[in-house]
Amino acid sequence: MMALGCMGTTTARARARDGGRADAQGRTRGRRGVRCVVRANAPREGTERASPFAFTRDLDGVEKQLAALPTPARLGAYGAVVAAGAACGNFIGGVMPANVRDAAKVAMTAVVGGGAAYGVSVADKKRFTAAPKVLLNELQGRDPLSVSPEEVAAVGARFGISNFGQACSTELTELYDVYLMSLVPQGMDPVQGWEAAALAQFRGTLGIDDASAAQAHLEAGRRLFRKRIELGSADKDTDLESRKEFQKLVFISTQTFGEEQARFLLPWKRVFRVSDAQVDLANRDNASQLLRTSLSNSNAIANVDAAAIAAGADYKASLNLDDDAAGEIARDLATAHVAGIVNATISLNKERGSARDVASICKNIDEVLGYNAKLEAAQGSFPGVGPVTLFGGEFESKMTELKDVFRTYLEEGLKGFTFSAALNDSLGKLRLVFGMGNKEADDIILASTTTSYNLALRDAVKSGKLEPAESPAKVLQAMCEGLRFPPEVAAGIHEENYRTKLESIISASKKLTDDDVAALARIRKLLCVPKGVVEKLHFQICGDVYRTAVRSALSVPTESFTPALRDRCKRVKADVRLDDETALKILGAEARKQFNVYIRTSKSIRNKTDAQKEIRKMIFYNQGVVTPLVRDVTKAKAEAAAEELASLLKEAQEAAAKEEAEEKAAAAAEAPAETEASAESEELRWAGETSSEAPSEEKEEAPVEEKEEEPVVQQEEEQFQKEITLAEDMDVITRQAMYREYLMFCMTGDQVNAPMGVRINIERDQSEFKRLSQLGEILGLQMMEVGQVHKDLADKAFRNQAEQMLGDGRGLTAERAEKLKEIQQQLNLPEQEAQKIIKGITSQRMMQNVSQQISSGTLDGAEIRKMAEQGVEIERMIPEDKRMNLFRKNAERRLGDGTGSADIDALTTQLVEDLKIDGAKAKDELKKIAADKKRSQMIQGVAVLRQKKAADVVLSCRNLVACQSVAPDSKLEWKVESEVFDMYSVFVQEVSDAEERKVLRAALNISDDNAEKLERIVAEGAFKFSEDALDEALF
Repeated sequence: MMALGCMGTTTARARARDGGRADAQGRTRGRRGVRCVVRANAPREGTERASPFAFTRDLDGVEKQLAALPTPARLGAYGAVVAAGAACGNFIGGVMPANVRDAAKVAMTAVVGGGAAYGVSVADKKRFTAAPKVLLNELQGRDPLSVSPEEVAAVGARFGISNFGQACSTELTELYDVYLMSLVPQGMDPVQGWEAAALAQFRGTLGIDDASAAQAHLEAGRRLFRKRIELGSADKDTDLESRKEFQKLVFISTQTFGEEQARFLLPWKRVFRVSDAQVDLANRDNASQLLRTSLSNSNAIANVDAAAIAAGADYKASLNLDDDAAGEIARDLATAHVAGIVNATISLNKERGSARDVASICKNIDEVLGYNAKLEAAQGSFPGVGPVTLFGGEFESKMTELKDVFRTYLEEGLKGFTFSAALNDSLGKLRLVFGMGNKEADDIILASTTTSYNLALRDAVKSGKLEPAESPAKVLQAMCEGLRFPPEVAAGIHEENYRTKLESIISASKKLTDDDVAALARIRKLLCVPKGVVEKLHFQICGDVYRTAVRSALSVPTESFTPALRDRCKRVKADVRLDDETALKILGAEARKQFNVYIRTSKSIRNKTDAQKEIRKMIFYNQGVVTPLVRDVTKAKAEAAAEELASLLKEAQEAAAKEEAEEKAAAAAEAPAETEASAESEELRWAGETSSEAPSEEKEEAPVEEKEEEPVVQQEEEQFQKEITLAEDMDVITRQAMYREYLMFCMTGDQVNAPMGVRINIERDQSEFKRLSQLGEILGLQMMEVGQVHKDLADKAFRNQAEQMLGDGRGLTAERAEKLKEIQQQLNLPEQEAQKIIKGITSQRMMQNVSQQISSGTLDGAEIRKMAEQGVEIERMIPEDKRMNLFRKNAERRLGDGTGSADIDALTTQLVEDLKIDGAKAKDELKKIAADKKRSQMIQGVAVLRQKKAADVVLSCRNLVACQSVAPDSKLEWKVESEVFDMYSVFVQEVSDAEERKVLRAALNISDDNAEKLERIVAEGAFKFSEDALDEALF
């Protein structure tokens, strides 16, 4: 039986190699065939297939006999054979000796009859091998699907097999295996979808159960697996084909048994070591291929056919395909359909001339949009059905072509100069289909509508639609609204048209005539060009002509500037009809460039005097070149201002005269007599004044006439422009520095070169100060800024003089103060500034001395107090740590100077205030110093006590009194009580102040009783200090 299986497999493979691929594609093989019967929901194969049973099996003699005999004859033959065997045994027993004959007959009959019965049994088993061979031979050349169950049952019945499928399960499974291998597509051929139904039908025809059929599927998988191993993986294509064949077997098997049953009958994971994911992948890939083929053949997606889509949804469910995979297929098919239309549209759009059919292009686009609308309406009927977008993929490199198609569709829609809402909606949808960004689409729309607006504007102007309109602005606004065109862009187009007209006029004649002005005014009116835009264009275009003339005039040195250059600038300004303000702006820009050239040259010169000479050239240039040009530009403005001023003065005089006349009339009405008297006296007075002033006016008239013309000429030469400055080109600090350097040049005077390389200062020229004023105007310095420069120089000069006088450390004497006062007046320095400088210098000198005293520790409280009274800002001049250190040193000095508690507030209060230190911190520090000082003073007092030095003992006691006054809480202990009593007795003997005695008692920790006893002893003269006793004995 295995040989049969191997033969069937080998023959099937040979058939597959020779003609299997053609069979899979629908061509006829074999002698005859029938159409396959498949499930209703599977696509039908429309072609005939060759039979996989193209071979026969030979029967042996017994099998042939069994096949030739009908069942009754076969059973009769079985009986005859057994009977003949028994008869033969009886005969053999009959020839035996007489004594054993009976027994021999029985025995031989049983043996030979049993042997015949065994032979009959063995021969009868041949039915189960002969029947499958007969069935195989009868299937030769036939399509297995054409075999009916009755034919199979008839073959079994011929051999007396009632349940053929169960009785010959193994042999019939091999027939099923042959058919299964013939249905698995070879190589990369796809599954057809009807294989599972065909296998199920053939399995039912043969009558085998699912478990037996599943073994055939697993055996087929083993063959494919061995085939892959035998072929190896060197050839990637062959390895891929083998893997695909196995995947197709898995899919057909799953479809044959159903997904749930296949999990139990087909243990792919255990047998072939494949994962569940690989099995799912095989099912999904093949199911996707079948669904794709079905949807493509039915044009369900391409036509958006609801019935076909519903059928496709049912077929998807039968394939157990998930929604994601099905949705991807639907999207791919829809995208492919749209891509085909779009590619054809791109090809049409690339044509030139008459071959470019714009109508077909727009028709294709409308078709795409309509198709997308159908897909949107069909959303939900099938996974993945929805609007298509071509973003990414092959069209990522075709974005330029898509933009061109978008532009063509838009331009065709704008031919009537109307951007309809429908067109706008279609463009929005087309943008999504093409996968274009908002900015890209908006740019194309803006460019196309700009072109359309230009054409519409040209037609409106040529047709005379704008000329008679009551409001051209309304007409233009209506055009913008019709094209959905931004008004600001339209304004730019109007500006460009005006610019073009103005440039054409200027380039032709370099001037503007009255007709040109009228034409420009007409264009401005029709296009509603704002005044500011007109001024800007005239500044750019007409100003360029004037700028050229100004550059040629400003490029010459001062001495080469001629009236011809000046007249040319005036003429060009008049020709292009520039207003004074615009001309001054152009002239100012060019003049500042020339000023900056002088400044850069000055900065490149290392010698300061020569550098300032270059600045002086700039001043001459301003006076000789720039000022005349500015005067020509601002002359009309100055004349208008003068006329306005004269008119205002005249009106003021008339108003004053009228008011005076009214006052006189009112006064005359009140007192006529008094008025007459006053009028006579007034006449006499005015007459006297007139007679007295007449000679003087005559005397002065001649000099005025002589000086009238000459001062005017002098004034004309000294005038210079103030409109063009460098205030915007440089910061104020740089401009003040330039002014300061030239001021120093004016003060020091010019230099000349003497022999041997010596430079000699010559007498300074006072006219340089006039040029200094001009420089300030050129630099755009305000009066406050100029005054600051002069003030800084004055401060510097006064500070230098004051430092020289006060540098010896002898202080500010009356003579020095008087001298500094004279210098202050010469420099026009305010008194407050001068005192501030003097105070700063003295404070600096004082601070130097204070720093030395702080370092050496010699600065006492009195000097600190004196500094505070003089207004020295100790808190700012001395750091806090140094002030605290200074306080410690003064405290230590004061608590050890022997003055006791007298004026102790100067330490605890006054010094703290003078040093500006924290009172609480100073108090804590003072207590700490006093506590330490107590111990040291006690030790020192006992030491001098032992040396019998009464004065030193008193000094130590006074220091203890001072320390106790500062730190009363600090306790002092001394073990030798007699020494403490002696110290107190010595102090009582020398000091009579009861308060100090009380403080010392507290410091020495002496009780009041002991203190009274000691005081009584001293008062009675019973206390004799050893040193005193020695003195008495001596004298």
